[in-house]
Amino acid sequence: MVLILSTLSNSASLKRGISGLIAAVIVVCVGIAIAVLVSLWISGIVSLSGVGGSPEKLEIIGDLNVRGKEFKLMIDNKGGSVSVIDTIYVDGKYEATVIDAYVYNKPWEKRLYDVGNGRLGALILPGERITVSCLLKQTELKPGTSHEIKITTARGSVFRRPVRASWSPIKLEVSAYDLGIKNPSTGSKLLLVKIHYYNAYTSNATHIDAKVIKLGSTVQELGSYSEDLIPPISPGSDADIEFTVQLSSSVSSTGNLVVKVKLMYSDGASDDSASFVSTGKSVMAYVIAINEIPGHWVDKSKVVYYVEKVLSNYHVIDNLAELYEFINDPESYSKKHGLPTSDVIVINAHGEAVPIPSPSIDTNHYYIDNNGIPVEENGHYKWYLKIRDDIVNYGWIWVAIDGYAFYYTYTYQPGIGNPSGDRDQSPDYVKYTTGEQGDRDILNVDYRVQSYESTSEMSYPTNLVNDVAKLLHDNSIYFTGGITTARPASASLSPLVKLWFYNVTGNPSYPYASALYSLGNGGYVLIDGWSYDNAADWKVNSDDFIAKSAVYFAVYSYVVTKIG
Repeated sequence: MVLILSTLSNSASLKRGISGLIAAVIVVCVGIAIAVLVSLWISGIVSLSGVGGSPEKLEIIGDLNVRGKEFKLMIDNKGGSVSVIDTIYVDGKYEATVIDAYVYNKPWEKRLYDVGNGRLGALILPGERITVSCLLKQTELKPGTSHEIKITTARGSVFRRPVRASWSPIKLEVSAYDLGIKNPSTGSKLLLVKIHYYNAYTSNATHIDAKVIKLGSTVQELGSYSEDLIPPISPGSDADIEFTVQLSSSVSSTGNLVVKVKLMYSDGASDDSASFVSTGKSVMAYVIAINEIPGHWVDKSKVVYYVEKVLSNYHVIDNLAELYEFINDPESYSKKHGLPTSDVIVINAHGEAVPIPSPSIDTNHYYIDNNGIPVEENGHYKWYLKIRDDIVNYGWIWVAIDGYAFYYTYTYQPGIGNPSGDRDQSPDYVKYTTGEQGDRDILNVDYRVQSYESTSEMSYPTNLVNDVAKLLHDNSIYFTGGITTARPASASLSPLVKLWFYNVTGNPSYPYASALYSLGNGGYVLIDGWSYDNAADWKVNSDDFIAKSAVYFAVYSYVVTKIG
């Protein structure tokens, strides 16, 4: 009995010893298997179907080359079959949009593939390495950060790999905007492209090309732009480049559009980047052109005409009651009409005269000029100060076309008569002189702000006028054959001036100067100060030219101050 128990005891001990050994072997084997799987996962080879379970074997090579929302990755096909990359995810939640795919170092040999539902993927042949360019809408990758890339194929395989985001060798940041701007000559949509560039290369950057493409089952080119960089951008220098790309006349919507930019160097090398076109913000203009008020310095209908030519979004305020409502409560007025309140252009098409509501709506808002001295009468300045508050509070760009900005007030007052005795003589319209006090009320400075009176100082045509012509694809605003030498034309500019448009031409003799004054908080006043110079051809065409330039300069000022 004892012997039997002893034998059983030894047998049990032996079984327990064998189990421990087997367990140790299993642990080692599992550890090795996990290490192999981790190694394969890190290299991007293993798919959800398991090692060797699929003929598809794709490997993500190296780090991500990032530029903001754009990144590029290299992929090898180490399997024996053709693979179609269906989707690419960053960190498991951000789906990337494929905008280009090509054989590594051969950008002309494309590998884009229609994967359906208006999306593009990439095709990769056995033994091939491709470069895939992608854009992200929801996030932006920062250099030095770590991420996971997940690739799915049309056959259902999934490949993952941790990657690190690294700087692009060349800093080429592209932004593109659909602002509702049109070419005034053709009516075609213009997309604004802004580029911030640093030349870290060894040669001068000499040329830039841009294409607007629409993504879908194919890549459709909708517009292009090409420009020599004069002067070239030298190594170690940075530059901000801005231009517009005209779309084909058939394009109405800019949804899912991409701008691709290529920068070329003097030694034949090139670099590229891309951006989605942002459609969230459009230029909006309110035009004050009151039918009841005949007082205006140029034909106000021409101002409306050029606003229609240039902008897709505008609203004309054509009566005094609406003008009062707009100035007194901009938020309620704009909400009633389904229009934006903030960051808009407001153009006073009456020039020096500022229309005000009739006394039946809002009374006694006048200065009366007494031998050149403004005399306050029941708070006329309140009307101007309310305009100033609106400009500052809502970030308006207020445009005063032709002459002094707030020199006169003009209103409809039946039976009152016209005590000022000049310009329009109708007894139902009254004009009061506010003089320089009007500009002081708005700009809050205690000196002459017009800044274009003749002095001994010399002024030159500015390149900003050429930039305006370039932006809207209309050279009629800039006269390349004009006067390029200095002439007495301007007093010292106010420190409030942020942009200055000035040009003089010889044939025809069109002199003009406009300045953008900052009131703070994103509010501006654009004052067009004109000199007729007794030129006959200028007088004949001045209405058209003043109206055009007022609209063009306002749109350019908006782009410079509100975008990017």
